[in-house]
Amino acid sequence: MDSKITTIVKGAIIIALGVLVAIFGGAAVADTYFGVVFLVVGLAMIALGVIAIAKKLPFPVASVVSGAVLVLLSIGLFTSNLSFAPLINFFVWIIMGAGAGLILTGIYFTIRGAIFNGVGQIIIGLVAIILGVLFITVPEFRQAFWIIVGILIAVYGLLVLISAFSKKKLR
Repeated sequence: MDSKITTIVKGAIIIALGVLVAIFGGAAVADTYFGVVFLVVGLAMIALGVIAIAKKLPFPVASVVSGAVLVLLSIGLFTSNLSFAPLINFFVWIIMGAGAGLILTGIYFTIRGAIFNGVGQIIIGLVAIILGVLFITVPEFRQAFWIIVGILIAVYGLLVLISAFSKKKLR
């Protein structure tokens, strides 16, 4: 269970992430975010090796090697030699596939009499497919797409922040 302060910090970080995605786009923010995470975690893993040497403990080879790999990955991300941009197209295709699956399950639920649930799934599936197709085929739409995604992330962060001051928790 998170404390009030932890929830406030999480909400603020999520809002900041949403604003950054809306301004800079998904790939640039992902590269920076993972670059920072990889650097911090990698340096911490290497520090474990230094601590082990200082305390005359067995040397954590896997930790030091993994830490060095993470530090070098972060350097690659910061220098634009590596990027998460190709993965974004991969995930767009996954989202479109999930949209197609939602349409099929929506048809099933509609036929079975769960009209509200079925139609809702069909609509969400269509929106996922349409956004994916627009993202892939219309380069100008990508900027609008990231603005929409950034706003949605920031709104979620706002809900997390509000939950810190509410008795009801988000699940």
